[in-house]
Amino acid sequence: MEKPSIFIVEDERIVAEDIGETLKKLGYLISGIAVSGEIALEKIKDNHPDIVLMDIHLAGDMDGIEAAGQIHTLFDIPVIYLTAYADNELLERAKVTEPYGYVLKPFNDREIHSVIEMALYKHAINEKVRERDSTIHALVNTTSDAMLLLDNDGNILAANEPMAQRLDRKAGDLIHTTITDLLSSGSITVRIAEEERRVRAGTPAHFIEEVKGRWFENSLYPVLDGKGIVSKVAIYSHDITAMKNAEHDLAQVNAQLVSEKEELLKFTAAVDGMDDSVIITDHAGSINYLNRAAEKMLGYALADAQGQHISQFKAPESKFAIEKETFIMDSKGVWAGNLVIKNRHGLKIRTSLKSSPIIKDNKIISRVFVLREQM
Repeated sequence: MEKPSIFIVEDERIVAEDIGETLKKLGYLISGIAVSGEIALEKIKDNHPDIVLMDIHLAGDMDGIEAAGQIHTLFDIPVIYLTAYADNELLERAKVTEPYGYVLKPFNDREIHSVIEMALYKHAINEKVRERDSTIHALVNTTSDAMLLLDNDGNILAANEPMAQRLDRKAGDLIHTTITDLLSSGSITVRIAEEERRVRAGTPAHFIEEVKGRWFENSLYPVLDGKGIVSKVAIYSHDITAMKNAEHDLAQVNAQLVSEKEELLKFTAAVDGMDDSVIITDHAGSINYLNRAAEKMLGYALADAQGQHISQFKAPESKFAIEKETFIMDSKGVWAGNLVIKNRHGLKIRTSLKSSPIIKDNKIISRVFVLREQM
């Protein structure tokens, strides 16, 4: 395992070297020494140590606190302050730089070792926390679902970009506002605010609502702390407007189909009641439908005749052209004439025929034949 590297900032060179020797004995690497804050910033930029020991009182224009603040901001390297004394005002300034510890001079080996190890451990934990938070942030923003996280008092702790866009706000501006603020501005509905209060008792909520012409499926979940107490409420809102519109369109199509089916039943009943034979083929002449009179004339039930070409029932001596070529050559004309039918049983029946095409979008989709037996 690689030894941690430490950079020492101390304006007394002999003291700095003495500290360096102590740290080497404790198993650390010394990445550098600087006698001023300005020099420290230049050197740290190049070698990036694991930790910095910073004397608060430095000679020159930049004291240790200012140098530590820049190191924290620019390089995110943990800093431990070294000081022989520190008044309250100095400590208040130092706290702003978020130091990882203080060591009072003079110190012993055990003391400096403990502070350094704690600082390294704390920094490693903070790195993991930042990585976790970054991962969570990336995950919540990869979904198109709008999300909010509230504390138990209704304060907004986190909001992803889809939620910010829906509320017409910046995600960062939502932090530390409250759900009551959103309610009063009309950004969220009363239903969400009411359900959020109930969820604090520990029961999830799920409901669908319409807002300004759009539909949302909302889910609210309690987030428990280590003691099993609700500490936060997570809100997820999924836009289902497209699905609702599709459901509406499907309902209209179904209603239309029902209506068309009823019309078709009426048509079928009317055609089945005719004395004349009615045969409906596709555009090429293959039979799709027979009414009852046609079934009786041809000697075939509809199920048996479907798919057969109508020319198969033409007697050889009949002059009327209904072969496959005729459907191609004269697809859109109205046909009329006399046709001799030869049915399944070999019986020949003389008929008068009239046939009209059914055309949709300038294309023939089927053809209707009406045959009347000639006595």
